[in-house]
Amino acid sequence: MQKKDLKLTDEDHSYLNKITHIPSREECIKARYALFELLKKNQLGDLTDSGFSKNIKGKLILKYYPNYHISLSHTCGLGFAVIADFPVGLDSEVDRSISTKSLSAAFHS
Repeated sequence: MQKKDLKLTDEDHSYLNKITHIPSREECIKARYALFELLKKNQLGDLTDSGFSKNIKGKLILKYYPNYHISLSHTCGLGFAVIADFPVGLDSEVDRSISTKSLSAAFHS
């Protein structure tokens, strides 16, 4: 699957356009792409047809799949996503002694 296949919601486009720091914007897109891949792998559609939005506290939710919980994180040019059937939170930090190239290779599926 190509990143060009990533379908973003209007809300995502609006959010991403507000990020003026290009590397941060690219990391956010990578995290959403990771979520896109997880949704496809678990046959939950894509970001637009799965009802991806935020609740009143700003937490990402899948409107049409209320039993799933999602979290995104990004740092140092990398983006991460997790989907679980229990509440989950993802935070990413990079140990500066490990190269991001090695880290990316370790987590690329």
